[in-house]
Amino acid sequence: MGNDSVPGTEGFLSKALKAAFLGSSDYVFIKDTQLVYRAASDSVAELVGLPSADALTGKTDMDIFPQALAKKYIADDRELLATGVPVCGIIERLPDVDGAEHWTQTWKRPLYDDSGKIIGLYGASRDVTDTIKLEEEAKNFRLYENLIKNIPGGVGLMHIQDGAFYLDYANEGCFRAHHFGLEYGKQFFGSRVIEGVYQPDRQLFFDEYEKVRGKENAQGSVTYRVVDEDGELHWACVRFRPAYENDGIRYYYASFTDLDEQKQAEASLRDSRDALKDAINNSKVQYFTYFPDRHRVEIYALNNHYSQL
Repeated sequence: MGNDSVPGTEGFLSKALKAAFLGSSDYVFIKDTQLVYRAASDSVAELVGLPSADALTGKTDMDIFPQALAKKYIADDRELLATGVPVCGIIERLPDVDGAEHWTQTWKRPLYDDSGKIIGLYGASRDVTDTIKLEEEAKNFRLYENLIKNIPGGVGLMHIQDGAFYLDYANEGCFRAHHFGLEYGKQFFGSRVIEGVYQPDRQLFFDEYEKVRGKENAQGSVTYRVVDEDGELHWACVRFRPAYENDGIRYYYASFTDLDEQKQAEASLRDSRDALKDAINNSKVQYFTYFPDRHRVEIYALNNHYSQL
């Protein structure tokens, strides 16, 4: 190529920068000291619903953005023009022409003339909406996970596959309900969950599962025993119901409850009832109930000395 066909360095750079500027997928713009757009990438025009970047020239943020948001942008720009301090990577909300919310990471820097005077600013904003949404989802997940982890009761996720129960998830409350230490309880994740159940009670799970299998809103309930790290037996209860299906496998939400206190109370009640029965049977007094309005006497239990009485 001959030298006469090569533009001057300044003209060459100007054309190259303009081409890169207008074709950028980022939101690139130049404003003067009055904060009027002097140039912008086509992506900015598309964002605000204008046919081309040329249609943006001569407008201000008040012309193209909601008033409250435009005032915020203008205040930031005026501070930059007054101080010369660049804006480096701030996260900003940037709605599109349809009102859909976008988030951008924005950089802005002052423009200087040859004498060092600020004559405007230029900036670039990169759409980080997907990243922000992922971060928000991750934050919500962490909050949800923390809630589930620290909830007083035991909760878990289970499924059955190839004739075996699987424990897919369990919070710390699940281990507490079974009197398991955390490390001891972890061994029962996956297909070994049934091994944590006292052997004579294991069939109860399969019997109850058959009752609810294939029923969308059915709830199963099993009361069973487990053996803790010290070999002691404890009572627990699990209630489970369908959660969702994935790859043909039905998953179940499960809640676990420690029944030791209930079982101890039931045993105490039985002991008290038996003691009372023995006391009545061996008493020399016969107890009865009298109903005055009916002039009726009812004896619910005869003691051993009734015939003598």
